[in-house]
Parts: sequence; C-alpha cells; structure tokens
Amino acid sequence: MGWLLGLLSPTIVNKIKDNYDRKSFFEAVKTELSELSFQLCITGFKLGQEYGQLDKNGIQVIKTQLSAYQGSENIKNITKLLNLLLNASDDEFIIIMKSQRAQQGRSLSLKTHSISLLDSNPKGISRLPIEVQSKIYEFKNKLNIYNQEVLWLREHVKLTFIPDMTSANHTNVTNDIHQRYADLQKICESICKKVHAIKESKV
Repeated sequence: MGWLLGLLSPTIVNKIKDNYDRKSFFEAVKTELSELSFQLCITGFKLGQEYGQLDKNGIQVIKTQLSAYQGSENIKNITKLLNLLLNASDDEFIIIMKSQRAQQGRSLSLKTHSISLLDSNPKGISRLPIEVQSKIYEFKNKLNIYNQEVLWLREHVKLTFIPDMTSANHTNVTNDIHQRYADLQKICESICKKVHAIKESKV
C-alpha cells in the first residue's frame, strides 16, 4: 500500500487517508453505539415489563434488536425469555406479563450513559456525511433526555424515604415515579431505533 501511495499526488493521498480515517471512525462509533443500544434495549424491556406497556409486536422488535448484537454480553437467557413470551398463547401472555408488574413503591436502579467516543471527537463527526451527522445529533439529544430522566428519578426515589411524608404525598410521588418509568421505556425504544438508523447508514 505504501509504495502505491508514493506514486500518487499528495491531494489524492490525503483523500484516500481521509476516506480511510472516516470509515474507521464510523466503525468505532457503531461499536460504541451497539453496546449502548444493547444496554438500553434491556432497560426498555425491563421498564416495559414492570411499568410500561409491552405486546408481542414490541417484544419481537426487542428480539430483532438483540439478535443483531455482536458484543461480548451473553444474550441467551434474555432471548429464551423473549421466545417464551412470543410463543405463549394470548391468555398465557397476559398472565405472565401481569405477574411481572412492579409492586407499588418498587423502584429500579438505573444508570446514566455516556458516549465517550462521540463526545470527544466532534471533528470526526464533522467528517461524516451531513445526513449521518444529523442522525447522530438526534440520537445524542434523545440520550441526553434519557440521562436527565434518570437523574430526576434518582432524586424523587429518595423522597419516598422521607420519614415524615404524609401517606397522600408518598402516593403522589410514587405514582409520578411509576409514570416516568413508563415514559422512559418509550425513550429507550426511540434511542434504540435511532442507533439502528445510524448503524445502517453508509459513509
């Protein structure tokens, strides 16, 4: 490769290098987003089980997203559970889903997510096609909303442990938390779709 580049003009050489660097950067971005999407896909499924809404169509979407995952995490157990739900009769499905609903007052331990490669490489993003840049910034905005919601939930879960809170206020706070969990499920689904759109893009 080196001897070939030596025969070409500096302008052509730079174009080849830029194209290689752009593609290498985008592949690294897709790897980072794949890991994030996997985690949020699982989180969205958990939120849907306990607080939101999940039907077989939604579960099939989750299964399809997980089947595309090529990272190091083991997906056998979650895939087995998804297949169980998909193969259940309608009555069995309703019974299983009802059994997995969260009890009143139960909360989840959720974490915020960072995207260090994208956050630290604005120049790399600027070299990508405009349509891909647009998709990336849409994704980043949605992830920021997710992180803000997680922080809101952390603070409000703490309120439920205030000893002198009235029963009525405790119920109101708990109901607000459960609704935000349900809303967060939809945010997870949206992020996973945006990641898929980015990964399917061509550079």
